[in-house]
Amino acid sequence: MIINNYIENSLPGNARTWIYQSDRNFTPDEVEQLNKDVRSFTEQWAAHKLQLTAWGEVVLNRFIILMVDESGTGASGCSIDSSVKFIREIGNKINVDFFNRFEVAWIDANSEVKSCHANVLYTKVTNGEVNEQTPFFNNLPTSKSELLNHWIQPLNGHWALRYASKPNTESFSLTL
Repeated sequence: MIINNYIENSLPGNARTWIYQSDRNFTPDEVEQLNKDVRSFTEQWAAHKLQLTAWGEVVLNRFIILMVDESGTGASGCSIDSSVKFIREIGNKINVDFFNRFEVAWIDANSEVKSCHANVLYTKVTNGEVNEQTPFFNNLPTSKSELLNHWIQPLNGHWALRYASKPNTESFSLTL
């Protein structure tokens, strides 16, 4: 899967990047509306009343990605807060959680994006649904070039591997 085909913009490689993963795939109607909402947001996104050079898009029917070229006006605390508020509002509107950091997503054998809570990953491994070579999404990149080069990585190089190798009896949830 070539991610470059999904991230089509003229922003530089060091453009600041935020990846918001949904806990479910979006419907085609939701994708259409979300892309309109995201474009509208990025067109008016500002820092200290200065327009940001920004881009946003729904990617793979599961992720909303926002980027800002900070070579002109950089994203400020208030502008970042406004983007988080925007994503929360979208999530509330369509009943989606974008902030559960223990929701891990991967690409299955049919090239579909699947996800589960990290606590369930061991079961997914033992039943053969995923293995150490399964491509997982790493939502930690903070720049466009990191996203293009490191967003997808095999489970054996992903932070969630520790949850795949033994049953996790701890109950945890990290929702921002």
